[in-house]
Amino acid sequence: MAWRLPLGDDWWQKMLQSPVTAEVENSITLRVLVLALIIVSVVATDVAAETWSSFWAVPLSILGSIWGYYRRRDRNIPVKFCIAIEMLVALGAFLGRLMGELNDTRLDLAEFLIQVQVLHCFDVSHRKDLGDSVIVGLILLSVAAKLSQALAFASVLLLFLARPAYFSRLSFLTWLRALNIQVR
Repeated sequence: MAWRLPLGDDWWQKMLQSPVTAEVENSITLRVLVLALIIVSVVATDVAAETWSSFWAVPLSILGSIWGYYRRRDRNIPVKFCIAIEMLVALGAFLGRLMGELNDTRLDLAEFLIQVQVLHCFDVSHRKDLGDSVIVGLILLSVAAKLSQALAFASVLLLFLARPAYFSRLSFLTWLRALNIQVR
């Protein structure tokens, strides 16, 4: 007599064929804004730490975001499995660097967060996932601010602060037009 899972014989096929039950995020604008935050935070970290991570992280983040948008309704189980394995490899590399450098671990943390952020871009289907990307982006900006010892970080910070101001102006103008108020 063989031991069986209480789910039935064909539970794996049912799981793969069932549709995704959680509501996916369809807003392209929100996805573009989150991607812009990711790019700005990676570039800010590079400027502050004087590294070159943005040369591979920015294109892979853009590619992952586009791929994630088109595959947002699929289960993507093999992709999620590969992402999990790669995140464990990144965690192992981070912990190895952490043991080698006990004095200042901010740069190691920033590199780890950039790797996790790039991997996470490939599976961002729900609003919660976009929120996770925003949190990691803000943490990267904080690390970049802490690492920054020059005024070069100020230009990246101004770019980050100008983006919401621009979109707030756009939404205000849209609101005025909806009320039939003429704007120049």
